[in-house]
Amino acid sequence: MKINKHLLGSVSLIILVFISDLLTPNIFVSSILYALVVIGSIKIRPRSLIKLAIICSLLTIIGHFISLDPSTENSIFAIGNRLVSVGAIWVAVYSAVKRSGGDIALAESERNFKSLYETSLDMFASINPIDASILNCNQRLCYRLGYSKSDIIGKKVFFVYHPDCHKLVESAFNQFVSQGTVKNTKLELKTKSGEKVGVILNVNAVRDNNGRILYSASSWTDISEIILAEERLKQNNEDLRQANLELIRSNKELDEFAYAASHDLKSPLRAIDNLSKWILKDSGHLLPEKSRNDLETVRVRVARMNSLLSGLLEFSRIGQMNDKIESVDTTEVVKSAFELSLPPTGFSLEIEGSLPKFETVKVPFEKVMRNLLDNAIKHHDREDGKVTIRCNQDLEFYQFDIEDDGPGISEKYREQIFHMFKTLKPKGKGGGSGVGLALVKKTVENLKGEIDIDSAAPTGTIFRFTWPQVVEERSFNE
Repeated sequence: MKINKHLLGSVSLIILVFISDLLTPNIFVSSILYALVVIGSIKIRPRSLIKLAIICSLLTIIGHFISLDPSTENSIFAIGNRLVSVGAIWVAVYSAVKRSGGDIALAESERNFKSLYETSLDMFASINPIDASILNCNQRLCYRLGYSKSDIIGKKVFFVYHPDCHKLVESAFNQFVSQGTVKNTKLELKTKSGEKVGVILNVNAVRDNNGRILYSASSWTDISEIILAEERLKQNNEDLRQANLELIRSNKELDEFAYAASHDLKSPLRAIDNLSKWILKDSGHLLPEKSRNDLETVRVRVARMNSLLSGLLEFSRIGQMNDKIESVDTTEVVKSAFELSLPPTGFSLEIEGSLPKFETVKVPFEKVMRNLLDNAIKHHDREDGKVTIRCNQDLEFYQFDIEDDGPGISEKYREQIFHMFKTLKPKGKGGGSGVGLALVKKTVENLKGEIDIDSAAPTGTIFRFTWPQVVEERSFNE
């Protein structure tokens, strides 16, 4: 069993005081020495101290009755002295327990702080404001930099920093000395192997009662992973920028080629068409019927090829033409496009609700409406069909629906019809050039809009596209 040395010493003193009390006349109040014993025993636990005070109080009272000086047994002065002694004992106990409680709380606080200090994910150190030496540091700083505490403590603070930022460190130290604080300063520590560790430094001064700075409470937050992520993001953005530039260059070359090819090929096509027409005009009556039919077929094929080249030329110039922004009455545009599509006599157009009037690029909008209406009429299976137009509005876009009651489009063709030169009808049997819907898609998407199809064949088709309420000229021409 482990014996508390302080408690054993206090008990020995109590025995000596008791003997002295018995041998000393009451008027000298030797029992007051019990209070001194209690005061001297403050290092023992509070519970043991209280027990010790009870014993001292009992011995003080007992000492009065068994004193070797019976002449003062009933003396009021002696009894009063005994009571004063007991009171002194408990005053001493109260003071000792109160102080002990404060010491315990302080010790507990210090233990908690030390635990947090050593186990924190941040790096901590205390810096001398006079010579910038490191007075103390936590284990996290040692682990991150690859040193032991003995390697770091006593060194100048510049020891833990990378040489590239020593001037910034000197400035931060001077700010700490003059102002007592440094906030969110980005610096770089240096590991034992020479690697950089990006950190954010924060410093607060620890001062004495007179306001003099004793040392710094410095903390470093490791941001090396954040810096690495930022560098990766920066590199990815640069790679993306280069890829976009390459894509722009490639698209520009492709558009230039398409423009040149479609423009240059039209001249020989016109020559073939003219030659065929002249042969039929001048010598058609001399040719067999089969030959005349072949020449007519040539002219039809030339006309189709010319239409394809015109569509290719127009497709390549989308987004490059300087279309003006002007006021557009959507209702007038729709009616005009419907008439230009030359619908059959029984074909009808219905506008549900009101269509907007707004400022936009007029020519591209007209082309989109004309191609969609022309598509609805051309591919309808009846001459008494109907096309319905409606418009809804959200925060940034108008949504236009062009709905027909024709045969509909099978789901497997819904992506195909937006590709260049793709048409659902055979050549020469009502099929177009296969460029119209591709032009529509590119024009709409060039303005950050979208287009899709809602069709449940054979009950009709809805082409639905969005168009920005506000168009900046540069967004269309860039």
